[in-house]
Amino acid sequence: MPADARHRLTAWAADALTFGRAVVAIVMPGVLAAGNLDAAAMLVASAWCSDALDGRLARASTHETRLHGVDLVVDTAVGVGVLLGLALAGYAPVLPVVLAVAALGGAFLVTGADALGMGLQAVAYAWFMATLWAAGAASRWLLPCVVVALLVLEFERFTTVVAPGFISGVAALGRRVARRGRR
Repeated sequence: MPADARHRLTAWAADALTFGRAVVAIVMPGVLAAGNLDAAAMLVASAWCSDALDGRLARASTHETRLHGVDLVVDTAVGVGVLLGLALAGYAPVLPVVLAVAALGGAFLVTGADALGMGLQAVAYAWFMATLWAAGAASRWLLPCVVVALLVLEFERFTTVVAPGFISGVAALGRRVARRGRR
């Protein structure tokens, strides 16, 4: 296979994984509302793994992926789907979920600040993992194991790109808020 065709296929595969996560975001509230914690945990685990894999594929391709610009939006949508599903299933109070989604999600969409989308995901996944443990779900070990595996596989990227990007994003938001306070 010629190199150009291989790179196009690699970019297409990355886009397919991102699209798959968008589907997960859409079905997640229904899966959780039906009370299927184990299926939801498997969907979250697959979303996390596909996110790591699509990033690797996108970086390996010389062609820009079509969905690169919405990757973090899709990742955040999965977290929103988890929060909405937890609220629909009665595992989370509706008002705090709506406030978190409106405040963090809305601010993320308006400002484009990655740290807000990442923060919303962190809230969703922490709440979900706590719910899995509290419910004694068979899958309660799945997500912590996936986190450890992804940290091992992506340690360099996590420590040099993801964590510093989140921290600098939070700092930038703080500076933006401070500037508005001086006006």
